Amino acid sequence: MKETKKKVVNIQEYKEKRKQKEVDRNELIALIKQIATLK
Repeated sequence: MKETKKKVVNIQEYKEKRKQKEVDRNELIALIKQIATLK
């Protein structure tokens, strides 16, 4: 029981981290586009 709960929490954490990574990537792309348009 405890093990499965731990796994579920890990999966949720993993999804959150992945979501965060995608947000970071999108922000980075936006920043690069801004710099490119400024030049």
